[in-house]
Amino acid sequence: MDNPLYPLRDAMTAARFSRERFNHHANSGALDRLFAFLGEDMEAHAPTRRGGAGTGRGSGRAISADATLVVAIAARLLLRNVDPDTAFRIGGVFVFLGEMGQGLRSIAPAGTAALRPAGGLFPADLGDTFLAVLPAALHTPGGQGYAFVPERDLTADNLAAWSAENDADGQSLILVNLSQVVAQVRAALEAVEAESLASV
Repeated sequence: MDNPLYPLRDAMTAARFSRERFNHHANSGALDRLFAFLGEDMEAHAPTRRGGAGTGRGSGRAISADATLVVAIAARLLLRNVDPDTAFRIGGVFVFLGEMGQGLRSIAPAGTAALRPAGGLFPADLGDTFLAVLPAALHTPGGQGYAFVPERDLTADNLAAWSAENDADGQSLILVNLSQVVAQVRAALEAVEAESLASV
């Protein structure tokens, strides 16, 4: 799959995250830990230096479209006080691991979970794709503190049952509309590509 690299400045604008904060988390090892967990090559997605055209555009570093989406999701969670390693891991799981319909990262009843490709959204006829996070359950043994949910499954009954299963009744819930995040990132990166082509 084509996964071009973008100058860090442009990628972080697309992710709605600052380069300074990105560099802080990269220097802390959060990205190394994420890509090791995923079994992905960090140099393919966030190489330390980039040669060639664009190197002088404020930073020598560049990151892939996939890594930009990971950062964009993590950025929304960091704003809600989710710890950095967990925020980046959730973004990485969305981007690099799909849903095979077993309900592993779902709030839907067994046997009704929808399919979703890695980095993609649920089918449009199921509505927008959401990320649901139970902060109280993120670090409990055996807890599944987050789920990727088509709008169809985002019902009060499903949320209540999922909260109860994770011993998080009455606890706060974070919802992120991933359809909007994906659309924002794609549009911003397409604009970068169009500007680059226009300047050739």
